[in-house]
Amino acid sequence: MADVGAKSPRERFREQVRGEIKQHAWEQIGTAGAAALSLNAIAKQVGMSGPALYRYFASRDELITELIRDAYRSLADSVRAALDSGADVAGLANTVRE
Repeated sequence: MADVGAKSPRERFREQVRGEIKQHAWEQIGTAGAAALSLNAIAKQVGMSGPALYRYFASRDELITELIRDAYRSLADSVRAALDSGADVAGLANTVRE
């Protein structure tokens, strides 16, 4: 019996491209700040045209929102892992600060 939750090759490819786009966006933000984020530059880095990028993210704001969500999920996962490993309040504070 096929796995009902299995993703199609197209869905996996879409997730991979979205991940690459987000990776390049983080690199741009790290270098020049969020104000300088350029979808056209990201599209070129990924090997597509600017308009083609809009198939993956409807707007620059949507991409930034997704990056913010990812950052908060990562923070929550880190705090949860520290808590699960027995960290005290100071340890949790250090985790958040890192």
